[in-house]
Amino acid sequence: MKAKQLKQQADADPLLATKCDDNTPHWTGASPADYPLGSTQSRAIARAWVEAKSPRNHEKLQRDEDALLLYQMKYELHGPVYPDYSVVEKLPIFVHANELRLQKYGPILPAHEWPTAWNESTQASREFRRCFGRDPKAGDLLRWEHVRVMRGAELYEQEVLPQIAAWERQIQNLSCPLKFENGRLFKRNRRGEWFEEISVKWQYHWIQIQSNAGVAVERTSELLMHPYGDVDDIMTVAIKGVVFLGVINGKHACRPATREELRRPETDHLFRDLFCKEPKVAPTDGTVVIRDEGSGYYAAVPVATAMLLTEGPSPEYTRYDFK
Repeated sequence: MKAKQLKQQADADPLLATKCDDNTPHWTGASPADYPLGSTQSRAIARAWVEAKSPRNHEKLQRDEDALLLYQMKYELHGPVYPDYSVVEKLPIFVHANELRLQKYGPILPAHEWPTAWNESTQASREFRRCFGRDPKAGDLLRWEHVRVMRGAELYEQEVLPQIAAWERQIQNLSCPLKFENGRLFKRNRRGEWFEEISVKWQYHWIQIQSNAGVAVERTSELLMHPYGDVDDIMTVAIKGVVFLGVINGKHACRPATREELRRPETDHLFRDLFCKEPKVAPTDGTVVIRDEGSGYYAAVPVATAMLLTEGPSPEYTRYDFK
C-alpha cells in the first residue's frame, strides 16, 4: 500500500524526495522503470537518484541551470546599467552560459539567414505569436488585454526573479544590478542610483503595436513612467485592438480594430478563462466591475471610469452588480 501511495505522489510530483540524515536527497521509493522509458517522470527519478549519490553532481546541475538563467539576463545588462555585460562576459559562469546555449540551441543565425516568417514579422505579429503560438492570418484580432496578460508584471516577475537569484548564487563578489519591486524592474547605474527600466512594461509593447497600425502616441516616456495600476489600464491605450491584413510588402500589416470587431466574443480558451468568467469576489472600495458586451470581458475599474464607459446612447460596457 505504501509503495502504491508513493507512486501516486510521484505521478503528481515526479521530483518528490525526502532527506537522509546527512541532508542529501533520498528518493521516496519510485523507480525510473515505473514509467515509460524516456518519459518526464522516468528522467526526473533517474536524475534524483544520481543527485542522491553525488552532491557534487547536484552542484553541477545547479550551476548549469544558473548559467542558462544568466544567459537570459545578459540582454538586460546594457546601457547605463552597471555592472554591464562587458564587465561580466569573461567571468567563468558567463563563458559557461554561452557554451551551454550553443550546445542546446546551436549557433545564432545572422539576420539575413533568418526564416522568411521572421523577416515578415513586426512588433504586432510577434506579440500575436507570443499570445497565440502562431503567426497571424488576415482577419485575426489582437486585443490590448491579450498583450497585458502575456507581457504583464506577473509573468515577467517569474522570469526575472530566478535570474537575480542565479546571480546571487554564482557572482557573489558583485552586487546584482537588477531588482524587481511592485511589478516594476529597476536597474542600478555607475553612481549606485536605481532607475526604472520601462521597456519591460506591457504598455511599451502595446505602443509599438499601435505604431504598426499607424497610430502615433505622444508623450510616450511620460506614459510609460507613470506607475499604472490594473484599474487604470483600460484608459491608457489609444486603440483597444488591431486587426491583421495579411503580409503586405513583405511584412505583416495591421490596422486599428473597429468597434464591431472589438465586440467579437473571445474565442481563445485561455483568455476566456481569464476574462470572461463572472467574478466571485466583490471589487475593492472605489472600484466597480464592468462587462464588455461584445467580448464578454469583465474588468474592475474606478467608479469615475465606469461612469464614462457605461453611459451614453450606446455604451460598450455595462455595470455588473454583485447580489
